[in-house]
Amino acid sequence: MKNILFFGNSLTAGFGLRNAETESFPALIGQKINAAHLDYRIINAGLSGDTSTGGLNRINYWISQYIEVFVLELGINDIIRGIRPQTTLGNLQAITDKVKIKYPGVKMGLMGM
Repeated sequence: MKNILFFGNSLTAGFGLRNAETESFPALIGQKINAAHLDYRIINAGLSGDTSTGGLNRINYWISQYIEVFVLELGINDIIRGIRPQTTLGNLQAITDKVKIKYPGVKMGLMGM
């Protein structure tokens, strides 16, 4: 089974939904994957309130298991907190660099705000 890691903030975690385990966007994509009988497992590493700095601090834990696809969704909380765009960009680049160094063949999806 291949792993897809969704790494982000409350939008990934499904904060505010009735049932985040079935209604978050990673869960909905997982349902489509299952319906198509594809051999992928969804890993939801969404953390409500997370910033790009927080993501950079926790990425090593999440890439300790093999991943084939990496979906990054961070940055909106940086804007809300007034973090400089250059800092956010640097953190997001460092996250993607860490993933690519560990898994050079990984497929990436970057979700923009």
